[in-house]
Formats: sequence, structure tokens, C-alpha cells
Amino acid sequence: MVIVRSGLFSLAGTALRASVQIAANVVVARLLGPDAYGTAATVLALGIVLELVRNSGFAAVVLRSGDQPNAVMVALHRASTLIGVLLAAVVGCAGLAVLVAVPGVPYGPLLLVVGMAFPLAGFVAVPVAGMARRHEMARVVAIESVAVVLGAVVSIVLALAGVGPLAVVAQVLVLWAVVAVGVVAVRAVPRGAPAPWVEVRSMAGLARDVSLVQLVSLVARAGDRVLAAVLFGPAASGLYVQAMQLMTLPLDQIGAAVQRIAVPALAAAEADPRRRYRQLVRMVTLLAWPVLTLLGVLAEPVVRLLFGAAWIGSAGLLPFLAVAGGAQAAGFSAVWYFVASGRSGRQLRWALVAQPVVIAGIAVGAQWGLRGMAAGYAATCVVLVVPAFLVSTWGTSLRLRDLAVSVVPAATASGVAALAAVAARDVVSSDPAGGVLLPAVLGVAAAGLVSVAFPTVRGVLHRPLLRGLPSATGRGR
Repeated sequence: MVIVRSGLFSLAGTALRASVQIAANVVVARLLGPDAYGTAATVLALGIVLELVRNSGFAAVVLRSGDQPNAVMVALHRASTLIGVLLAAVVGCAGLAVLVAVPGVPYGPLLLVVGMAFPLAGFVAVPVAGMARRHEMARVVAIESVAVVLGAVVSIVLALAGVGPLAVVAQVLVLWAVVAVGVVAVRAVPRGAPAPWVEVRSMAGLARDVSLVQLVSLVARAGDRVLAAVLFGPAASGLYVQAMQLMTLPLDQIGAAVQRIAVPALAAAEADPRRRYRQLVRMVTLLAWPVLTLLGVLAEPVVRLLFGAAWIGSAGLLPFLAVAGGAQAAGFSAVWYFVASGRSGRQLRWALVAQPVVIAGIAVGAQWGLRGMAAGYAATCVVLVVPAFLVSTWGTSLRLRDLAVSVVPAATASGVAALAAVAARDVVSSDPAGGVLLPAVLGVAAAGLVSVAFPTVRGVLHRPLLRGLPSATGRGR
């Protein structure tokens, strides 16, 4: 039950952090407006890199490899920190170059500020993954929740003080600084002499491949934001980024929470992963798809309620991005299986094929403006789900039917949620609050009722998801 409890802690922390971040984004976006927010968002494409550093290949190695000697953990921790320092140097040099070449624009100072967060992200990666592997999710949730709250408070205070785009970037720096202080305070940082290179060479190879995959993915994830700013200006970029954040914030939080139990679970069940694979796909899609569906259906009233009329341009993008998010949620399982099964080389080769397809879809769609970009992104995400599954599971007992059957509860629940929300939206008042709250509540309730009608979903409620997975001490439960 230790693992189940850790999973519940992780999901609860996810809900709290997502709520706080959404609330902070709403307040800061209203204070700054699309233009200033879009300027900051262009720089904060690097925030994706920070998340990749924290969930880097070194973190994936720790999650997959089980208990390791302290010397190995020290070596992995130092390597992760070094990666963060090197990335900070690159971002800092870019900031200085922009500051010297174009002193009148804010991008140079913003790059310098966000660059300071990279060593912190590299520093916390292995300690946080180690705590997750030891099922100490209560500590992880506490540290990350405090960091998110403090970062949100600082961002709002700075926005009220009139510092402009710096308010958004400062939130990121504060968040990572607090997480770093937290892992030091709970003594989660591995200390001592590092293991010799020969002992960690294979792990470093896996970490390298996973990190390269993440780097390739970054181009697709951040490139659309930069492209929107270049083609349509900072204000349009702000509208695009805000819509993207409404989709990715809950999706990324859900994915990160489930990943911490998915990778160890699949690694432990590598000989016959079908039951756990189905359970994990069912879990992540049931958590993500109804939320994304309601975002798409209620896009206009949601944007009006949260951000006001100035941001209404984001509403037209949300339905497309919700489809893209649903495809990504279904595709999480392929990423987890690549890592859990040690197929990092195959994952890298797949990324070098898949990500250019995503970029091409976005570029082609850009011919029709922001909505075209969002539509192109959604189309490529959907098209790539099945190939990603086939590439990641080739040569195993997993079949495409395992993926298709697993998403049926989420697809049914999402469809019913959409019908309930639309019906409620058509009969309630037209004010933003009434047009969002009642339809959303009814939609979530309908999705929950439909979900538990499936025996496979009820079975998870009565049976631990990861029964039989070795505990942190190496003993079965």
C-alpha cells in the first residue's frame, strides 16, 4: 500500500499545484495584458527546458533502476547538476548577446533571470526522483507545493508593482530556488564520494538518450510559441501561449504525477506488462480526457471568466489544443514504456522522426494564422499516437488492442461529460460564471458516474494498481 499511498499523494499535490498555478496565471495575465504577457511567454519557452532538466534522463534512470548505492546516486546527482550549469551558461550568454545587440528590448534581462534557474533544476532532479522512488511523495508534494505558492505570490506582487514581463519570469526562478532549499532541508541530496565512471557508464548512456529525446521534443514544444511571436507579434503569441498553458498545465501535472509510479511499475512488470500497461493508460486518460474535453467545449466562457474580454482570442484555439492534449495523454504510455524497458536508443530514433512531423504540421498550419497553427499541432499529435505505440512496444506482448481497449472508459466518460456540459450551458445564464461553473460540475459528475460503470475501473478502486512491485527496501508487499 506504500506505493498506492505515494500515488495518491502525487495526484493530490498535482491538483493543488495546478490550481495555484492557474490562479496565478489568471491574475498576472489580467494585470499585464496580452502584449507584456506574450513577451514573457516567448522567453518562458525555456521554462519547458527547466522541466526537462528536472525530469531529465538522470531522473528517469533513478526511477527505473531501483535502489542504487549512495556513490552511484552521488555521481548521477553531480552529472545532473553539471548539465544545469552548462545550460545556464548557454542561456546567460544568449541573454548577454541580446542585451548588447538590442539593448532596448526586454529579452536580454529576462533571459539572464531565467538562466539562473537552470543549475537549480539540475540540482533537484536526482534528489526528487530518489524520494519518489523511495515512495516519499508526501515530502515531494510538500516541497513542490510550497514552491508553487511562493512563486505565485512573488509573481502577483511584482505584477502589481508594475515590473511587467519580469513578474512572469521571476515566478519560475523563485519556484526552483524554493525546491532546491527544500531538498537540502530534508537531507535528500546524496553526499559522499561519487562512483567511478565504469559503474555508471550504462546509466549515463540511458540518461543521455532520454535527455536527447527531451531536447528534440523541446524544439516542437517551444518552437510554436516563438513562431507565433515572429509571425504575428507578441500579443498574438500571448493569446496562443495562454491557450496552450490552459491545456498543458493540467496535462503536464497529471503526466508527471503518474510517471513517478508508471516507470517503476512497467520496469518491474517487463516480462508481462499488459495488465499494468492497461491500468496506467486507463488512469491517465480518465484523469486527463474529461478535463480537456470540458476545456474545449466551454472554451469561450472559460476564457471570459478567467482572463476577460481582452483574451477572448485564446478561446478559438482551445478546442484544437484540447484534441492535441488528449492525443498526448494517450501517448504518455509510449514514452514511459521506452524508458521502463530500457529502449532509449529506439526512443531517440523515433523522436528524430516524430518531432519534425510536429514542426511541419505547425508550420503548414501557420499559413492560416493562429487557429491554423493549433489545428496543425492537433492533427500531427493525433496521427502520431498509434505509430509511437507500435515503435515503443515492437517485439513485446503488447498489442494495439491494449491501447484501444484502455481508452474506452475515458472516451465514453468524456463524451457524456461534453453532452452534459453543453446541455447545461444552453439553459443557464449567459454570464461567465454561470456559463462555466454549473456545466463544468455537471460534466465532471457525469464523467465520474460513467467511469465507475466500467468493471475495469471499479477493479482499480478495489485492487492496488501496482500490487507486487517491490518496496523501497527491496521486499515485496
